[in-house]
Amino acid sequence: MQLVKIVNKAELREKTKIFFRSQTWKNILVFLVFVALAFCFWVLQYFQQETKYDVSSVALIEKRLPVVINGTFSPATGCILADSLHIDPAVVWVYGDKNIVDTLQAIETVPVNQKNIRKKIDVTLRLVAPPHIRLSDDKVKITAEVEEYTEKLFELPVVCRRMPDNVHVRFFPSTVEVSCQVALKKYAELTDDDLEVSVDYRTLTQKQSINASLSLSKKPKGLVNYRIQPETVEFLIEQKKGL
Repeated sequence: MQLVKIVNKAELREKTKIFFRSQTWKNILVFLVFVALAFCFWVLQYFQQETKYDVSSVALIEKRLPVVINGTFSPATGCILADSLHIDPAVVWVYGDKNIVDTLQAIETVPVNQKNIRKKIDVTLRLVAPPHIRLSDDKVKITAEVEEYTEKLFELPVVCRRMPDNVHVRFFPSTVEVSCQVALKKYAELTDDDLEVSVDYRTLTQKQSINASLSLSKKPKGLVNYRIQPETVEFLIEQKKGL
């Protein structure tokens, strides 16, 4: 009969202490740490390869595109933008896959909708780039002066553009009223020499009626709010005598 040796608790504790103090245990611990680190490194490399964007198989190009504001800036009642919104920079370089870049016509800002503005516009907006596309600038600055405005009226003649030398065009009425919203400090600067109401002769020859739509073909850069009354006039084309 085989005898089973009975080990008491004190002896077991002593043997355990001896084991953990031995070089064998230290070697086992170092080995396990090495295995754990190697496994973590392998997992990291695997996920990096899975998510890495392969640029070796695509054609990379660069292209300049205008920046477009995705939204509106609306002045408060009685106020007006003294000039157009200024975007800085107005164009950005776009870098990326040719198949993606070729489809882009502009780069938009993040959505914006500011209302009842009474003071100068001075904001910075982030730009939105498609996936895998890099931009030379990731933000733009939007500025514009906001001022109180008043209305200024002009009576202007209707002009026919691109008219041949051998014809004459009469308009009925021959003059129209143009009302413009202008900033108070620019009221005196705006004169009738800055404006022109016209019709293109080529559009008259293509019409089936005697009515022509009018447009403000000449105006200051910052003038965006105006009204022409009436918006259409009748016309008559006459052959010049002796020609």
